[in-house]
Amino acid sequence: MLKSAFTTLLFFCFTFSSFSQVSNSDLKIFLDCDRCDTTYMKQNLGNVQFVRDQSFSDVHLFFVTQRNGSGGREYEIDFIGKNEFEAINYKLEFSTDTNMTNDDIRKRT
Repeated sequence: MLKSAFTTLLFFCFTFSSFSQVSNSDLKIFLDCDRCDTTYMKQNLGNVQFVRDQSFSDVHLFFVTQRNGSGGREYEIDFIGKNEFEAINYKLEFSTDTNMTNDDIRKRT
């Protein structure tokens, strides 16, 4: 009796543990940015996973910044898809001026 109860308990433990493993289907992003507030982006982007190696990513975000004539910065963000997102290849461009605070720039990025 004790042996059959123990066997049943083991069976349920293995069954529940195998069903409890949920595959993580979050989008994997590699940030390639020197002048970005990466902490802010990581805290405010949901349902994504940030990876440190670009070979593990689904989307590579490549940031290019340069000074513009008004004293602000011009940002170019390239969205480069990989793996099943190979068809994604977008570019986002925007400029800031000297009157913008760091928080304004963060929210725009």
